[in-house]
Amino acid sequence: TIKTMVGPVVFPLAKLGVLVVKQISKPLAKSIAVRAKRSKVFRDWVCVPIAQLFHFYEVKIKMSALNLGTGNVTKVPRLSEAKAMEQGSEILSELIILFIAIGVLVYEYRKSKEEKREEESELKSDREFIKKSVFDLEVKVEHHNRQIRNLIKTAISQQEKRQKARPGEDLTILKDSLEEIPEVKPILLLEDEKE
Repeated sequence: TIKTMVGPVVFPLAKLGVLVVKQISKPLAKSIAVRAKRSKVFRDWVCVPIAQLFHFYEVKIKMSALNLGTGNVTKVPRLSEAKAMEQGSEILSELIILFIAIGVLVYEYRKSKEEKREEESELKSDREFIKKSVFDLEVKVEHHNRQIRNLIKTAISQQEKRQKARPGEDLTILKDSLEEIPEVKPILLLEDEKE
């Protein structure tokens, strides 16, 4: 049911996004048009040339799409200055919004990448801490096992000394318990994990 809802939901959201961009770009386009009317340099070097260039390529694309100009389109009528200022200001406002959107996307992408890198670093340090803790525990277990073995050997030797004094006592229980203590080699376990 989720997959069937995604398609119908995405299209209205895209239309809403385009509508929002158009609504935001209108006041921006008006302010750019006002600036173009006030500043001759801005009008002659930025606003009008962008509109004329856009108009030229728009006509070329439309002619080739309609198969009207099979040869090269060489003469495209220029826009009037008022129309060029209007179209240029709209193009500039949409370009500004596009660059802002791209900037936000790049920022969010870098931010999420940095968060992911920090998360991976944290996980790696947690794994290293766990490995070190396990290694330390294994070393302690081996040390305790060695102490227990030594105590059992001491107990066996003491029992053997007593047995010489009193024959008939059974030492098999102590000898069996000595064989039951496992030998742990923590260094080998740590090396296996590194491989």
